[in-house]
Amino acid sequence: MINQENLIQRFYNNLWNKFDKSQIPNLLKKDFKFRGTFGHVTNGYNDFSKAVDFVKNFSPDQKITILDIISENNKSFAKIKFSGTHKGKIFDIKATNKKFSYIGCAIFTFEDNLIKELWVLGDIYNLLNQLK
Repeated sequence: MINQENLIQRFYNNLWNKFDKSQIPNLLKKDFKFRGTFGHVTNGYNDFSKAVDFVKNFSPDQKITILDIISENNKSFAKIKFSGTHKGKIFDIKATNKKFSYIGCAIFTFEDNLIKELWVLGDIYNLLNQLK
């Protein structure tokens, strides 16, 4: 069995916190499915890559901190903290340059030592209140 915590840490630290899309094939199945806080529903590397670009445009300094991970069988739940600066349009709100921080959760499904599926939900109401 893979070390799911290690894979999740690499996913956030190497891919998201550095926006290093070269990590995608090292972490994700080719048919990786993603559903994200900002309404992205993706299937495969190319679609997911666009979601990463969207977030980078919104907050190029975004940092995701893992607060907790619980794993069972081929699934893991992660409580995560998102923080950064609002630099690009999101939900029809133009860049405010305001700092933000909010909590979210993620459910990972693993297959063949890679991430097969990910569902993420962040507290967007908290985020929106900070951008007003």
